Amino acid sequence: MAESASEITAKVTAKMQEFQPRFERMDDDYEIWDMQETSSTMDYDRGKHKAVSSTKRDNDIHVISNDLRTFADQVQSTLTSAEMQIMVRMAEEEGVDKRDDIGKLERLMRFALDMADRRLRKQVVPILIDSTAWFSINRGSADARVLVYKTKSGDVIFDILPQDPRWMAFETCADGLLWTGYTTFRSGESLKNEWGYTEGVKSNNEVIDYWRQIDYGVFENAVVNRGNFVKKPTKYKMRSFPQIIVPVATRPPLASSSLDSTDMVEGYGDSVFAPAREINKTWNRVASIVATHANLLSKLPTINYYDEQGEILKSTVYLAEYVKNLPMGHNELKEVPMKDISPAIAGLLGMLSQQKERAMLPNIPTGPQPPSGTLYNLVQEQGNKIFNPQLKNLNYFYEEICRLIEEQLIDSDIKVDVKYEVKKKYFETTVKPVDLKKPHTIKVEFNAKSPWTQLDTAQVGQMLIDLGLPKTWVWENILKIDDTRLIRRLLALEAYEYSPEGIMREAVDVLMEMGYRFEASKLVEKMDLMDEQERQTVEGGQLPPAMGAG
Repeated sequence: MAESASEITAKVTAKMQEFQPRFERMDDDYEIWDMQETSSTMDYDRGKHKAVSSTKRDNDIHVISNDLRTFADQVQSTLTSAEMQIMVRMAEEEGVDKRDDIGKLERLMRFALDMADRRLRKQVVPILIDSTAWFSINRGSADARVLVYKTKSGDVIFDILPQDPRWMAFETCADGLLWTGYTTFRSGESLKNEWGYTEGVKSNNEVIDYWRQIDYGVFENAVVNRGNFVKKPTKYKMRSFPQIIVPVATRPPLASSSLDSTDMVEGYGDSVFAPAREINKTWNRVASIVATHANLLSKLPTINYYDEQGEILKSTVYLAEYVKNLPMGHNELKEVPMKDISPAIAGLLGMLSQQKERAMLPNIPTGPQPPSGTLYNLVQEQGNKIFNPQLKNLNYFYEEICRLIEEQLIDSDIKVDVKYEVKKKYFETTVKPVDLKKPHTIKVEFNAKSPWTQLDTAQVGQMLIDLGLPKTWVWENILKIDDTRLIRRLLALEAYEYSPEGIMREAVDVLMEMGYRFEASKLVEKMDLMDEQERQTVEGGQLPPAMGAG
């Protein structure tokens, strides 16, 4: 049944209202990440789940902790620099070596992701891993729309668009997503250029990108603005829903025991700030109290007692070379009695700091001696406990992307010319739909490693090889190397390049490039002589007299 633009708008708006508690939590987390003043005030209202200030005075100092922002940036750096391994597995057959087929598919996926990143860079937005990691860390979910198609010019487009979960409405059923509505805000000019839509205002047009499944293998996409179709409903034939929504698995969806399911919705797919969110607000409040108190102590108010002949003073005399003339005995200045901050308050601040640190990456103590590698490993092990849910989120997210890329290439009968580089060597190969139809599975694994852990892993791999385990198994399962077949070929090529014959051939090329043609020809003659001698030796014959005398 066809849906009107107004019906789509109403459906998405209603679902956005249902998800509002979850969106409010995301907004609060963004305020923490952005270090906004809403979480650092003098008055504290737990009913609103945030600190609020009813009266702001000139002497108030609002302290905003940068701990959680620094923590989020550290996790962002770790996740975006994590090593991604794409692992294709095929059923083994006796007498059949499938490593070439496996390597071809693994290279295809990396090529597709690289092309998607290049497309995003052209749009002046971060690449896929940077955006996805940020959303996973700060929003608690990773969302994207995946489309693969071929242009009229023959170019294959890998259109993978990361999306902000804050503006994603969706409905699910037992088989997966039923529909999604992603809201963005576009300028009128961009709507006109992309879709020829002229009804938009100059800026901040609320645009809903709406997808729904209307039949098995048939999906419909429409773009809506203020109850009008920017892009009319268009049908697409594809095997799976092109939208990916992967919440961070901090906990599964739980049913609420009350009629109000707000808590259930709010906590599903949480951010890294979850264990420190409320502690951080309390820390900001206590730190603001301490800082404001110190500010008052540095400029204590003064009480001016004066009689009929005394003067009313409007400022203090705590200024350099300032002289204030007063009649003797008619004014008396006294500071307002004010105690120093209580040691209990300072202790409370320290306790809150410890509570926050337990929810973040542990700090490496600095001192006269540099930290040891063992300490780095311990810190890394503790850190993994913090962002392991985000690592798993990236694994599942990228696996879904690879699956959709495969399906859409097969369904659209698209072949891809894969271009790639390994160890500064350029390669090309062609992947056809028939290659993708071979039974296989794809797994993606992100490994967040420090230089210390990488060194340990390399040492473990070498030890296992020395103990007799196959190199290929160690490369795949310990060192997490993609396309081990290609690595073996590169090693064989490298062995030839450093062999006597390979070095002599390289010398001939260098001599020719430098203009030493006579020397190059003499070296070629010597190589031919060596080849003839080797051939005669293999055949068991005698060398010709001229060669024997030479």
